[in-house]
Amino acid sequence: MEALSRTRDELQLTQTGEAEALRGRDAIRRERDAIVSSTSWRATAFLRSSAEKIPKGVRRLVKAGFTSVLRVRGRKMASQ
Repeated sequence: MEALSRTRDELQLTQTGEAEALRGRDAIRRERDAIVSSTSWRATAFLRSSAEKIPKGVRRLVKAGFTSVLRVRGRKMASQ
């Protein structure tokens, strides 16, 4: 009986964890949808598509230069 009780408790914890994970996933999807449908996202679509055409090595150099400038100015990029 004790093993059955433990198994039920474990099942309940698993189901609770799954429900929390699904709620978190849904919240992230709503946030993503809000961003993608925002005016600023749509207005900057041409910049993102243009940036994809630049070779990866050049993008890395530009990002490194931009990061250096921000560090000198005392700021950090959001990705760091």
